Amino acid sequence: MTLAPWAASIIAVARPMPLPAPVITTTFDKSDMVFSSQWTEAGRLVGPAWMNYAPNTMSSSQSSRLDQDPLSAVLMTLGIRVGGQNRLEASGSWGLTFPMRPRFKIVACLKGQCWIILPGQAATELRRGDVFLVGATAYGIASDPQASLEDGDHHFPNPSVSIARLDGEETVLMGVSITFAREGAELLNQTLPPFVKIEADAPQATAVGRTLALLEDEAARDMMGSALVSARLAEILFVEALRAAVKAPGTPPHGWIAALADPPIGAALALMHQDCARRWTVAMLAREVGLSRSAFAARFQARVGQSPLAYLTRWRLTLARMLLDHPGATIAGISVDVGYDSASAFSHAFKRAFGHSPRATPTIPS
Repeated sequence: MTLAPWAASIIAVARPMPLPAPVITTTFDKSDMVFSSQWTEAGRLVGPAWMNYAPNTMSSSQSSRLDQDPLSAVLMTLGIRVGGQNRLEASGSWGLTFPMRPRFKIVACLKGQCWIILPGQAATELRRGDVFLVGATAYGIASDPQASLEDGDHHFPNPSVSIARLDGEETVLMGVSITFAREGAELLNQTLPPFVKIEADAPQATAVGRTLALLEDEAARDMMGSALVSARLAEILFVEALRAAVKAPGTPPHGWIAALADPPIGAALALMHQDCARRWTVAMLAREVGLSRSAFAARFQARVGQSPLAYLTRWRLTLARMLLDHPGATIAGISVDVGYDSASAFSHAFKRAFGHSPRATPTIPS
């Protein structure tokens, strides 16, 4: 089914590319609303760090190709934001504790070492070059596991950008909080462990560290367009962290993100994201990925944690919730775009999932 042009423009997303070097040149063309970034290495143009965004001019071939990437589609739907950037410099004996918050925190150890302390778990050491990802959980960070912990928020009064200095700089940490513009991050929260350590020798640790440094530099420069550049860097940072989390030792070999790496299940997820309005059946999806119906259903349930059609319903409604924010959207139009026979059927499904009826943003008079 062909989506309405405005819906196709929103759904079309770009895939992040590897980060070859920590130098970025950014351009913004007002005539066709294209944001582009080029990474350079030793004065040589390497290529785009992020594919161009052209919300009103995305071709159908681009949309089809890019919609096949479920991770990009989900992250675009949620709307990544930089929730806050901070830096910690410390020496001697010290310890800080932070409460649970609905965010993902990505932290790199730039110098020295420290320990991460999570409820009910043994402390984990972090050394120079290591990176960690922490989800919606309380945690502590200290010079050693036995150090007393004090309120960390007291040392970071600025919610946007803040630096805490504790008697020196034997240990230096740099971090960023990732939040989302829209509800629906449960898909990510439920599929990742609360804490992932990325070893310094992992390829993604270097990419994450470089992008964190770029975010810190962008905040320090405080130039026009900074919010846009920071948002794109945050997207790259989060994708790299998720890639590393899937490969990190101790990460559960199940969950939605890990399922993307399973060839037939990843292919099925891509099909559902590419055309969520199609009347998919388990048999159709199984045939498309070369498995029997029973083998596919069992494998999908084991990898994703729910049945294929339950996942499809969840994605349709998550996408619909975002489309409802678009000026000019109608419940009737969205219901068709995400695969429902009628606005009534869509409204009932939406209310069952979210506890309230869908409400579209009113059209703005011209």
